[in-house]
Amino acid sequence: MKGAFAEGRLEVVDTVLHDIGNAINSVTVGVDTLDRVIRNDRVVRRLSTLADAIKAHGDDTCDYFQTDPQGERVLPFFIGLAKNSPSVTGV
Repeated sequence: MKGAFAEGRLEVVDTVLHDIGNAINSVTVGVDTLDRVIRNDRVVRRLSTLADAIKAHGDDTCDYFQTDPQGERVLPFFIGLAKNSPSVTGV
């Protein structure tokens, strides 16, 4: 009788662990999908490029925004981004 009870408990534990593994796998697949979508998003890539450019001009940011042809495009980019993004509010 004790052997059957112990075997039943092991079966329950095995089932629970299997279900937890399935849940973890689903989360992993979802996170991988989101990561891939975000990395391939055009706006995210452009924002990353913009961040790199601003970082490179850390000592002369104002001059970069006012006189550099690329820097002059920053403000219009942000305005366009705000107008085209339903999640951006208050801009």
